[in-house]
Order: sequence, then C-alpha cells, then structure tokens
Amino acid sequence: MKITVTLPDGTIAKRTTNRTYTHAIVVQDRDNDTWGATSYCGNLVLAHKALAQYQAESRYKNAQIVPVN
Repeated sequence: MKITVTLPDGTIAKRTTNRTYTHAIVVQDRDNDTWGATSYCGNLVLAHKALAQYQAESRYKNAQIVPVN
C-alpha cells in the first residue's frame, strides 16, 4: 500500500508499506529549514511519544504530528 504525508511546506512525502499508519512525525532541519517525514506511527498515542523524542533533539528546528493520507 502506498501512503502519503503532506509536509508543512506543501511537499508530499511518499512511502510504500504493508503496515497501517495513521500519523507521521515530520521535522524541520535546523541548518537548511527543509522538512522530512522521519517516523510513522499506528496511532496518535504512539505519535505523541515519538514527537517528544524528536522535540528533545537539538538538530531539529521544529517537529510536528501530521495525519497520513
């Protein structure tokens, strides 16, 4: 199955997987401001746990939870 995530800058990230994901963690690089999807989660609770880990890392300017399409 192919899934997509719309990043905050409007870019579409694509992934092919056999798993069911509901949310993704997207991060903004501190050095060049580009966005990327770094983690995919099967439910919102897991997404919040993952988000906390990414927000603690100093190499990211921003981290957010976005729904998987």
